[in-house]
Amino acid sequence: MAKLTVDSRTSSLESAVEEVGLFVAPKTMKIFRRNGYNHIGPRNNAALRIQEGLESPVFKNGNYLSAWAYGSNGQYEIFKGPTILEEYLRAVQCTAVNKVKPSDDKLKEARVVGSVSFNAGDLLNIPSINLGDSELGDFLFEDMAEGYGKLLYKAGIERFTFDPKDRFSYYTKQEDHIVPLWFNSLRSGGGITGVLDLDRIRIRGVRPIGYQGKVSLIQRIARIFGR
Repeated sequence: MAKLTVDSRTSSLESAVEEVGLFVAPKTMKIFRRNGYNHIGPRNNAALRIQEGLESPVFKNGNYLSAWAYGSNGQYEIFKGPTILEEYLRAVQCTAVNKVKPSDDKLKEARVVGSVSFNAGDLLNIPSINLGDSELGDFLFEDMAEGYGKLLYKAGIERFTFDPKDRFSYYTKQEDHIVPLWFNSLRSGGGITGVLDLDRIRIRGVRPIGYQGKVSLIQRIARIFGR
């Protein structure tokens, strides 16, 4: 059974991480959910890196994000959730990764939050110091974009790179496909890429500080009366 390691906290969030093999990863994601953790998105991941600094585990190690890319007709559409990592990994296990497509309901849910689009052949290189002024940076990192860009610049990383290609798929640019997004470590430039390594899957989750899990009615009554 996966042991979730809490390695970072903000004033409102607690973050845990686990690194597992491909065939254990979907089950590990269920364990995260059972313990109240949501798969981390770009904004909260950047907030942790800004708070913890360049030498922290959250920056020294990359992890998969709840964000993902949907490739179709030579275009990429970028979403911040809901996560598709679990279904992608199950498809990889069945060697059917090229058949993984988001359902209409999932696309509809994701588009409520919004998305950004660009040509599949583009490799986006944004000056780190201007990350907060870019459409992509603003979409992914929200109010953390400027601060994260400055942190990269402080580390000597002059450009934020975004490249959602999937190295484990054989689709053409015209075929519909989904790509989970990976948040690179400091050593790898701190940008965001597509799938790079499926030997070890690093998953990070966040939950509210003070999370106590599901509480029964009897437990709630006992707390009210101090028992």
